[in-house]
Amino acid sequence: EKFCSAMPLDWILGGSPANGGSDFVSALLHLMREDTADVQVVAVRCLEQLATRKLDVKVWMQFVTAMPQAVGEANDAASQARAGRTTVSQMDVLVEQLPFHRGLSRMLALLLSAHVSYISTDKDILKGQGPKYQALAAYLNLLAEMLAHPSGRIC
Repeated sequence: EKFCSAMPLDWILGGSPANGGSDFVSALLHLMREDTADVQVVAVRCLEQLATRKLDVKVWMQFVTAMPQAVGEANDAASQARAGRTTVSQMDVLVEQLPFHRGLSRMLALLLSAHVSYISTDKDILKGQGPKYQALAAYLNLLAEMLAHPSGRIC
C-alpha cells in the first residue's frame, strides 16, 4: 500500500526504463484473484492509492476498461475456490468476502469521482457513442452490480 502511494506514477505504470518496463497495475489486477492472506484486499488498497493520484486520461481509461474484467476474474476465482468446499454456508461466504467487496466498492467509486472531469469533457462519452463510452458503461454497470451485491446486508 505504501509502495503505491510513494513510488512515482510513471514507474508504477511501466513508463520508466528504471523498472524494466514492468506494469505493476496488471500485477495488482491479477492479485485481486488471490484470496489467501487477504492478498486481494491489499491489492485493492494499492489500486485505491493509485486512483487517488492525478491520472491522465489515457491511464484513467485503461483503469476503467480493465476493472470490469479483473473483478469478473476475481469473482470466478472465488467461485472456483468455494466449489471445493462443501460445508460452507452462504452467509459465511459473504462474511469472508466483505473486506474485499467493501474495499473494492470504495476504490471503484473513488476512481470515478476523482476523475469525473474526464467524463464531462469527452465528446464521445457525452454523445453516448464510441469505445470510451462502451468502456465507461461497462464500468458503471459494474458499480451498479456492486451496489446490488448482498455483502452489504451482513453489516
